[in-house]
Amino acid sequence: MKTKGLMGIGTLIIFIAIILVAAIAAGVIITTAGVLESKALNVGNEARERLVTNIEVVSISGADGSVGNNLENISVTTRLAPGSPTIRLNDTVVTLSTSDFSSSYGYDAVASTTTFNVTIEYGDSNDYLEQGELITMNFFATRPLIEDEEVIVVVQSKSGGRNFKIIRTPNIILNTREYLYP
Repeated sequence: MKTKGLMGIGTLIIFIAIILVAAIAAGVIITTAGVLESKALNVGNEARERLVTNIEVVSISGADGSVGNNLENISVTTRLAPGSPTIRLNDTVVTLSTSDFSSSYGYDAVASTTTFNVTIEYGDSNDYLEQGELITMNFFATRPLIEDEEVIVVVQSKSGGRNFKIIRTPNIILNTREYLYP
């Protein structure tokens, strides 16, 4: 009888040890699942923001400055794409490219040869582009756009996608302002 009692106590000790190991393993699994869920939510939010954050180009126009019939003053009217969060204008870049040159413009309150300024068409006058606002980005092309020239205009925010339009200037530029897109 003494053997059976010792065997029962040994089995009970092993059983308790198995339960403790299972409880510890379950705790580790639950903690790991919580961490993975948190990381997955963060990655999902970042991916959604990158996919959704976008600036829509509404129209593009060019104005004749002082050099012949070339378009020197470029205006790109934009708004946020549906579902896009607010975008800082300081984090936005407009790139103008042709077959022989490319230049990029960042935001500044006063347009120069390397920056664009903003005219508020609809909305508040601050340094952010918010839902429901319509703004026009104005800049001076580093090289005037000539007649019948293919131009690529790219508007890109730091936190999101890029929106580009391939346009062609008119065969003959007669007006002081030419609408290039749409």
